[in-house]
Amino acid sequence: MLTFAETKRNKKEFLALTGLTLKEYKLLLPEFEKAYRQRYESGRTRIGQPLKRKVGGGAVGRLDKIEDKLLFILVYQNSNGIIHPSRLSRLAANNIRPLLLQ
Repeated sequence: MLTFAETKRNKKEFLALTGLTLKEYKLLLPEFEKAYRQRYESGRTRIGQPLKRKVGGGAVGRLDKIEDKLLFILVYQNSNGIIHPSRLSRLAANNIRPLLLQ
């Protein structure tokens, strides 16, 4: 699976995959983390209603680190969905796409 730790080693590949330099990525990361935590750790649904289950219930994601979550979104957005399925999970891509289009 594609990870930030693996990808950041090659600056050209990172730029090609994300459309950002490492410096730009590192500037974006804190803002993304803040927005992500605000959105997903609030205990509310997308439309603002309280959750019916405990936070953390449901399917467990494969991207544990916030760096990998941002990398996935940027690569998917930059590639327009043409990355080979062996590098990114198609199911995960289909699940995150509606969030990107909001």
